[in-house]
Amino acid sequence: MKKYLSIAANECDTYLDYTLFTLVAVYILQASPSEIGILGACYAIPFFFLSRIIGRYVDYCEINYFRMLMFIICISITFFVVYIDSIYYLYVILLIKVSCRVGLNVSTVKLNQDEFETKGFYEKIGYITNLARILVPIISVTANEYFGIGSIIIFSTVFSMLGLLSSFLLIKGNIKLENNKDKDDFDSICLDPRLIIRKNQNLKVLILSYIFSSISLYFSNDMISLFFKDITGEPISVGLVISSLGLGGVIGTKLSSYIIDKISIIQCYIFSISVNSIAFLIMGIVNDSLISVVGCYLIVSLTGVSSGMSFVIMKTGLRTLVDFERLGSVTGYIQKIASIVAISLPIIGGISADQIGIQATFIITSSMMFLVCINTLIKLKSLSLHKGNLNA
Repeated sequence: MKKYLSIAANECDTYLDYTLFTLVAVYILQASPSEIGILGACYAIPFFFLSRIIGRYVDYCEINYFRMLMFIICISITFFVVYIDSIYYLYVILLIKVSCRVGLNVSTVKLNQDEFETKGFYEKIGYITNLARILVPIISVTANEYFGIGSIIIFSTVFSMLGLLSSFLLIKGNIKLENNKDKDDFDSICLDPRLIIRKNQNLKVLILSYIFSSISLYFSNDMISLFFKDITGEPISVGLVISSLGLGGVIGTKLSSYIIDKISIIQCYIFSISVNSIAFLIMGIVNDSLISVVGCYLIVSLTGVSSGMSFVIMKTGLRTLVDFERLGSVTGYIQKIASIVAISLPIIGGISADQIGIQATFIITSSMMFLVCINTLIKLKSLSLHKGNLNA
């Protein structure tokens, strides 16, 4: 139970950060679409530089001591948001906090040692993540409305302290999540993840689909907050958007737990991408005369359904297709590759939104996701034919 408390603390603080940094950027610093794009890229830059290094490290280290260090840094840096008067200072603080998130997120996979509990483990995390998405943004924007930005910073510190305490209690209770490997075995543990991926065609197709769908998503995902700013003009829309994503995520988590036993991992992932494609297409064509603000929030919740499904599907797929001893290395490698997309695409999307409009970027995202679905279906069919030939 303590490991889920540690995960919950990290997830709650993550969504506090989304709300906090978005509120400061959009409503205090009056950031432009291109500056918001750079802010989105800041969420990915640490993943590019640190994911593979940390992935190799968590395959070898004692996880709970490492997680304690990450929570301590989070507690130390958040307070400086109070003094922000420039978007560039905001970028620096965000980069430091996201660096800690890299460590906490990559190390999470090592908290699931028993392969038989994998589906339940990630289903529980899915519920934790999306409940945090629903509740934390609403609480934080309400606190900001009545007590100011300082109240959000206090909440963030409390969550990080809770994560620190839960990791400490795991150590105190002698629940040591380590690999019991000698240092001489370090290189063998950290076999090049590219070799692991190449040898498993199902894993390769799943990862390629994930990367290309991420290209589509990051192109316009950060524009959603500006889309709702144009519609409502209210800071509370930031929290409601994230909460709508969380509500959809709960539904997506439950849906994935049902269909993952009915069809293959890759088929599940294709379905989740198609849901996102539909959601972004609708957001790209709606206007005030066609749909209400409430309707727009419901459309955004569809992207949450896709997100909730994708999380459980990807994590379960990786856990079942990759040996536990090398799971950290493979996870870190995937996040590093995906971060290249997450760094560049928000900037490209922000510049594009300046030129062609926010809704046009949504239509482009929808079209790209549709192409990813088609491409993955073709690769899946090819794998099935190859398997049939081998069995003939």
